[in-house]
Amino acid sequence: SAADYFGRLWSTRDGSLAGEVTVNGTALAVAFAPDSTRWAVGDSAGNVFFAVNGERGFAGSVRAQGAVRAIAFAPDGRTFASGDETGHVELWDAATFAPLGERRTFAHAVRWLGFAGDETLLIQTERFLHRAAVENGRIRVLASRLLPAGVAAGAALATTDGHDVRVVGGLGVGAVAFHDVSFRDAAVEPLPE
Repeated sequence: SAADYFGRLWSTRDGSLAGEVTVNGTALAVAFAPDSTRWAVGDSAGNVFFAVNGERGFAGSVRAQGAVRAIAFAPDGRTFASGDETGHVELWDAATFAPLGERRTFAHAVRWLGFAGDETLLIQTERFLHRAAVENGRIRVLASRLLPAGVAAGAALATTDGHDVRVVGGLGVGAVAFHDVSFRDAAVEPLPE
């Protein structure tokens, strides 16, 4: 419920409230840990709040640089990434909420994040899809692809290795748009660090 500054989790079995966390702004992003025991909500004030399923209140929080539009947990559940309106992507320890390494800055706002394995992070900004390696808390861009106009919304489906991605968008075109992206062949050099 974005209007009343809560992130709420509802049971699909019986419609009951399964969890609730207060946020400091409009709730913009949500992610679930792979084991389904925890979930996270990013807000317009630049916070990420973590909750444990079945409990009210939050278990911890982190502070990003801007409004958090994207959150993703690594498949092992030990790391999560946040992406914000200012183009920052940060890696965090999911148990201690401590930052892992330095934040990575992109030229455009981050719209979607997704892990493909524990060491590959896909990052969708307003105009690009980046495939990055996660190494010792550092994000290193391996390849970047320019997205066509109208595909800049913020969702994607990827193969487990992150080489093939279907981006779902439609921002500004009034209809759902799909764009298939392949990182199998070199197209352009990665953007400079």
